[in-house]
Amino acid sequence: MDISSFGAIESLRSSLAKVVAIPPTEWLAFARMLKFRKLRKGEVYFRQGERFDEIGFVVRGLLYTYYLDASGIETVKYIATEGTPVCPYAALIQNRPSHFSAKCLEPTFLVVLRYDDLLKLYRRHVCWVNMGRIFAERLFILREERERQFQTLDAEARYQCFVEVFGKHLERIPQYLIASCIGISPVHLSRIRQAPKESTPHPQPRL
Repeated sequence: MDISSFGAIESLRSSLAKVVAIPPTEWLAFARMLKFRKLRKGEVYFRQGERFDEIGFVVRGLLYTYYLDASGIETVKYIATEGTPVCPYAALIQNRPSHFSAKCLEPTFLVVLRYDDLLKLYRRHVCWVNMGRIFAERLFILREERERQFQTLDAEARYQCFVEVFGKHLERIPQYLIASCIGISPVHLSRIRQAPKESTPHPQPRL
């Protein structure tokens, strides 16, 4: 994976500029706090049951987050694609160990910010407060949408919703992870994929 630190920061700047206006002086302060992580395919970024103190922004690559039960079975929580943040946010806020893990599906490059530094940014300028609020609102929307899908939609409709969000990444995500993410078996997913398409899902929220 060939990506420079400068290119990574500029990519993050472009993504954040779509969320909130950041004054140049604030961006410089922010950039000085950033670090970088290069992770291998299959490498765990953070682990369930352990404390974690940073927020990662995916510049290149792909991760999935998951719960691991006592039998060693993974249940997928969500997929983190380029341009999205990945962290155990509730654990950061509560200063507790993470309830889930994150693992790379391919070589991944992240720009990372320590949570303590984010709190410092909140005290510096209202733009960071606004950014934090917007990301929190988006996370709430995603959580409510996921709950709605599991409580009101059948498996085929949930899969169509997944395709609506991750359509251009489908070839990068193993089928067994997609099946876990929408709460069905890989065999059931295979049957859904082979069945004729009958309807188009409603647009889904994105981070």
